[in-house]
Amino acid sequence: MSKGFIYATLASFFWAVQIVLAKIILRAGENALNLAFWQVILTVPFWAWLLFKSSRGVKIKNEDLFLILGQVLVGAVGVTIFNSLGIKYSQAVNFAFLVRTTVIFTVVFAYFFLGEKITVKKIILAVIILLGTYLLTTNGTNINLSKGDLYTLAAAACISLGNTVFGKMLTQRFGSYFSSSITFLLAIPIIFSVAILGGGLKMPVWPVMIILVAVIWSLNNFTRFKAYQYASASFIAMIFFFTPVFVSLLAIPLLKESLSLVQGIGGVLIVLSGFVVEKINI
Repeated sequence: MSKGFIYATLASFFWAVQIVLAKIILRAGENALNLAFWQVILTVPFWAWLLFKSSRGVKIKNEDLFLILGQVLVGAVGVTIFNSLGIKYSQAVNFAFLVRTTVIFTVVFAYFFLGEKITVKKIILAVIILLGTYLLTTNGTNINLSKGDLYTLAAAACISLGNTVFGKMLTQRFGSYFSSSITFLLAIPIIFSVAILGGGLKMPVWPVMIILVAVIWSLNNFTRFKAYQYASASFIAMIFFFTPVFVSLLAIPLLKESLSLVQGIGGVLIVLSGFVVEKINI
């Protein structure tokens, strides 16, 4: 297996753990924006150390500033806020499926910003993966869109453009360590302000669990930027479809959810498609 596949799979797993743990915390009465603030602020020492370690000899040009700003506003701030609101106001099933529309956004954005071709193979695999995700997360039933689902779609678009595309471009220029740490730290003042306006900045309802979510969130970001270093944006977006599979498996013991035969078929389609993506190197 390639390094891109390994890091993308790890990032997918950590994201799934983050989703499930965040859902547990929010069910306990935590404010969504307060959760976003604390998971960010608790990891500042790690990201500050990583930036200090990786910034020696780095030269930022004027055009790089716009790319960094775009990644901060869309990838860091947009994803953090819309992701938390989506988890809060969407059903777990709806969120797990709709957030995976990132594959559609990513293929389109990667075409315009990275010059990655839209091929028949990509389209076929995207359709199969979306079908598998639909079966896995909805059990073949209809999805009724809510306000939370719109937040989730916004998060998917931000993930695709801000994280995957802009993140890939930054990693190509500065490496994974500097790119991930600089965008994270620059996003803190904005997230801080939004949390205040949204009623956040309170002592967390479940401090130990929020610390755990913060650690998992950092691992997700770290492995994601490492994946950008070794694989294309479209490849990573497709491998990230392992996330709903991991969410479903984790939700059985932690959220007391069950898995039907139809959902199992959907999960198998996703996993098999992921290995095809690795085999043909999208």
